[in-house]
Amino acid sequence: MLDIDLDQEKRRKRNHLGYFLGNFSWTILGGIFLLSYVDFFYDDLGLNDTYFNLALIIYAIINSINDPLLSIMSDRTNRKRWGSRRLIYIRWGGLAWCIFFIMTWFPWSYDDQLIMFFHFLFSISMFDMGLSLVISCWMALLPEIAQDVNQRVKLSYVVGIISMAAGIFVVIFVNTKELGIPVFQIMSIFVGIICFVLFYFVGTLVKEREEYMDDKPLPFFKGIVETVKSKSFMIFIGYNFFCVVNVSLGIAYVFIYQLITPLDLMGFYLIMVFNATIANYLGMRFQRKMGMRGVILKFGIFKVILGILFYILSLMITQGQLGLLIPLIGYLFVSFLGGIMGGFNHTLMTLSMDEDELKTGIRRENTFLGVNALFTKPGDSIGPVIATVILGITNYVRDSPAILQPDTALIGIKTIFLLIPALFTIISLIFLYFYPIHGEYKTKIYDEIEKLHQKKIDQFTEKRNL
Repeated sequence: MLDIDLDQEKRRKRNHLGYFLGNFSWTILGGIFLLSYVDFFYDDLGLNDTYFNLALIIYAIINSINDPLLSIMSDRTNRKRWGSRRLIYIRWGGLAWCIFFIMTWFPWSYDDQLIMFFHFLFSISMFDMGLSLVISCWMALLPEIAQDVNQRVKLSYVVGIISMAAGIFVVIFVNTKELGIPVFQIMSIFVGIICFVLFYFVGTLVKEREEYMDDKPLPFFKGIVETVKSKSFMIFIGYNFFCVVNVSLGIAYVFIYQLITPLDLMGFYLIMVFNATIANYLGMRFQRKMGMRGVILKFGIFKVILGILFYILSLMITQGQLGLLIPLIGYLFVSFLGGIMGGFNHTLMTLSMDEDELKTGIRRENTFLGVNALFTKPGDSIGPVIATVILGITNYVRDSPAILQPDTALIGIKTIFLLIPALFTIISLIFLYFYPIHGEYKTKIYDEIEKLHQKKIDQFTEKRNL
């Protein structure tokens, strides 16, 4: 009995280590891309507004379609034949993703707008395809390696810390562009190789739960229909869509936010690290008494109020150091409150996955992740389109310091920085208010899911011993 317990503990640690390595790798790839792609194509290469927005609109369509297809493919993979339905895609999909990442930073042309448009569209579409496949499979591992909700919250907190550590590497890498695009390109090759090695280790360390091996997947379209019929999941999607839009307005536009605050990229990152580390910890503590839904609703309201307040103040006071400090102080408060709220998104989705298993008897994590992406991934494009339109209307001067920007452009940047996220947060909170899995209903679900999992384990053990 002791040997079994030791083996289980060893397996648990290997699972967690592999899960963390996967997070470290995709944070680096995703972080570099998110911080650099707008600046690279829009500011450095000078892709015009029409082509830039057109590519993002086409990308939104591609992005919505490929996620559910790739994710459901994972759920329907024959584990007995291929050995896994997650790890095989993390390992070899990770290789393809790293290749697409490297290709992004080698333009097909530096001056022809049409060729740059096609390269931009190809890059963001293929990069996202690799991201969708690898990250959805990585995210699907969480309910397998942690069946208890509180344990999932703890793992998500550690993931947040690891993401911050990986962010140091991201910031250093992004700053190499100041040494010239050729240096940036060479570094991208190095990063791609390192990240693939890490993905390979994920596939080696993590072990999927054997008792799910006999789960028979639902037919393709029935799987989508059953997922969309989940009330809790569709309410979560409404909430998550506006969270995704806000994220797309965040890190990707640091290069213009620097114009209205005294911070550079490293300064923004250090604030993010400090805020996220403390805020995520507090969020984890608060949820024990308030529940995830309660934490998000209460702190979300404060975030909206402060965001709008500091936006108004930033328009009233524009001169001198105080004019730079007000947006900065607003960002400090808003990002801190956002950090308290933001550690629960994936865990909230896993509640709907567990609820679904009680109804269907099948684990379908990736189907949920794919359908979530179908509805929410357009937010990745909507945010930048909104920002680009605002910058165009307010006469933003590309790749120029604040002193050369008209007052209208600075107002536009403040609107993108503080007002738009506050408005989208309001809408997201309305959806979350109606989210049903909390309180007694949540407790009931997990009493039943524990019995179901034990039944699957007993059936698998009995079949293996025959």
